[in-house]
Amino acid sequence: KRGNNEVGSGFNDDPMWLVAGVAAYVRETGDFSILDEPVPFDNAPGSEAPLWEHLTRSFQFVLERLGPHGLPLIGRADWNDCLNLNCFSTTPGESFQTTENKAGGVAESVFIAAQFALYGADYAALARRRGLEDVAAAAEGAVERMRAPCWSTPGTGTGSCGR
Repeated sequence: KRGNNEVGSGFNDDPMWLVAGVAAYVRETGDFSILDEPVPFDNAPGSEAPLWEHLTRSFQFVLERLGPHGLPLIGRADWNDCLNLNCFSTTPGESFQTTENKAGGVAESVFIAAQFALYGADYAALARRRGLEDVAAAAEGAVERMRAPCWSTPGTGTGSCGR
């Protein structure tokens, strides 16, 4: 079975869930060798790459899709399927209303930013454990930059990103 691949793509919250799951697995088991296991992309035979590469691509995926405030863009049906500010319904009244993003959509997600800050720190720790100090330092810098715009006017913060 290929999961729910018929649903399509455009989900910007998915990449960091992979980092979260792998980091939790490594914390529980101490099995860092899983990061070297070959895993196919999109279940396509012949596309295998080490799980670590999947994590790196997931981390970069978020960084390549930032909005005007430096926060991740919300995608199609992210984290709260009914709150999708880039989408419009082509069938009013349906219970699950998502379509492709409108051209030029710039709705940002503080939730995905918080997810990135939390699990990005885990990604940095895994990189450091692998001896990739430059990757770890760059990841930590990206996490700090992501946290910065998560606060509104000083003293009236609407939320925070990360730990």
